[in-house]
Amino acid sequence: MGIPLVPLGAYVIEPEKQEHTYGRQTSTFSIVGRVPLTTQRIVRTYLLVVVGLTPLVLGWMNSRWVNHTLGGGKAFFAMLATFMWAVYIVLVRIKNDGPAYKPKPAAG
Repeated sequence: MGIPLVPLGAYVIEPEKQEHTYGRQTSTFSIVGRVPLTTQRIVRTYLLVVVGLTPLVLGWMNSRWVNHTLGGGKAFFAMLATFMWAVYIVLVRIKNDGPAYKPKPAAG
């Protein structure tokens, strides 16, 4: 998982099957179409990266000050909270930005 420096495009996918074995999940899908990238979507993605990583980077750069101000245990949990925030934004929020699946037409 990574954030590309130059976004190339996005795809609409249709799930075909999903298997759960030994704590592992495997999905098979087909590509239905390509979605054009908008400036808004690109800016939103990079803005989320900045919002997610800024507290962690600032905390790391000022770790001495944070430790001195908050004291050992509180400083540790403050830095842990900024790390969890960064993980949530980068691995969950950006990844689940929009629906990737296109609903199947109703059978009839």
